[in-house]
Amino acid sequence: MKKKLFLITTLATLFLSGSSLVFGKEFNLYQTNSGVSKKQTETDKKEAKEKRMEAKKEAEKQRREARLAAKNSSKTTKKKHKKFLGIF
Repeated sequence: MKKKLFLITTLATLFLSGSSLVFGKEFNLYQTNSGVSKKQTETDKKEAKEKRMEAKKEAEKQRREARLAAKNSSKTTKKKHKKFLGIF
């Protein structure tokens, strides 16, 4: 008896939650490409990919500059230490 009641309440809950998705405001969240042409979505995808590639290149450029700056600063530090040690 309890199993049947549990099953009925579970099914009713699932049905009601599903119907609220269909008839409620949440339905708009699950619509895909409503009123948007396929070419437009492909164009959007290409633009997003280009933006990602540009961001990736910019990040690599900044990393390269940071590595170079760190390398140069360590060289100058070594030179300063050599000069300091050369005095004594």
